[in-house]
Amino acid sequence: MKGATVNISMMLTVLLAAALAAGACRKTDVEINDGSGSGGSVSEDVPMTFSVSADAHKPAKSVITAGNFQTAGNTVRVYDRLTVGNRTDLYINGRDAEYRNDPQILPDGTVTSAGWHFMDGSRYWTRSGTHLFTAFLSGYHVADKNKPGGSFFNDIDDIIADPSDQSRLAVEYDDADGSLNIENWRISTSNQFDFMYATHTRNVETAISPYAPVPLKMEHLFAAVQFNITNMVDYCPDSKATLFILNGLNLSGSATVTPAASGCDVNTEINGKGQLTVNRTSALAYNQPYNVFANVGNIGDDGCLLIWPHSQSELGAASVELHLSDSIEDHYVLSLANEDVTRWDAGNRYIYNFYIQDNRITFTVEVVGWIYDDVIIEG
Repeated sequence: MKGATVNISMMLTVLLAAALAAGACRKTDVEINDGSGSGGSVSEDVPMTFSVSADAHKPAKSVITAGNFQTAGNTVRVYDRLTVGNRTDLYINGRDAEYRNDPQILPDGTVTSAGWHFMDGSRYWTRSGTHLFTAFLSGYHVADKNKPGGSFFNDIDDIIADPSDQSRLAVEYDDADGSLNIENWRISTSNQFDFMYATHTRNVETAISPYAPVPLKMEHLFAAVQFNITNMVDYCPDSKATLFILNGLNLSGSATVTPAASGCDVNTEINGKGQLTVNRTSALAYNQPYNVFANVGNIGDDGCLLIWPHSQSELGAASVELHLSDSIEDHYVLSLANEDVTRWDAGNRYIYNFYIQDNRITFTVEVVGWIYDDVIIEG
């Protein structure tokens, strides 16, 4: 009997040590929930959903609008940095949520409604921990000038960062702080992409509605600029625009987007200037605007050129050069800054209207407001 007592004591000691070790593991491990009911799953598995909208507080508009944001096949890339106890890991590592017009059956058997979904399966909320979400627009459809009524998919993974060496654009995610890093993106008419980003932090233990849709308020990295030329001289119906040059632009830059207490902190560094040229001849009919950049490169028919922001001094040093034929003067150089617009800010859309009037050119600049809509991304 004495021997049996010793064996039982030893068994209890071993079991207690194993239980303590398991408890320690659960305390520090990141709780990954694959929807099977294990790990950090909630009592009833709740898939993550994301409410995506544009920033309504800025007077902004760019190529992405309410009309084309919810287009089948458009994608948003999501990262989720989860901290439980003293351990941090990636819970979602750059998964694309895709907009679909019709219900889908996901690989895990989930039947979805129309909307935004992780097409490789749902992701579920954990019972504990703090989620730091970072997301960016990773692909969208643009009207294809070569296919009437058609479109092409503008994929961030296919964007060439620098046309001079054909290097691809890299958007790097830093899991140390949840930031996005973009290096040496040299803007051209062939590598246009409306880069939009958002972030959100949620502690599921303290949030009032821990499983409510994650609000991702998307903001623009670039400014969008449109240029129009209008012939206001009715006795020169044969006027033509032959060459359009933008000089002294901020073309090459890098950016770091870091989650902050409210929104994101964006640090932009310009590391190269240059010019953009549209070398094509277009008739300037009387009182009919000619949209200079429409359907140039991979710019859509709205003619919005996406460009790095410009400070007051940078825009003041930039200029536009217009070459016209069949007019009294055939060469004009104008500053891009005027008393109404002295800088180009990220998230704003600027419309330049140049008017040919006898032997001179005048222009106006306006800032167009954002058109936005809310969408839901379902896990």
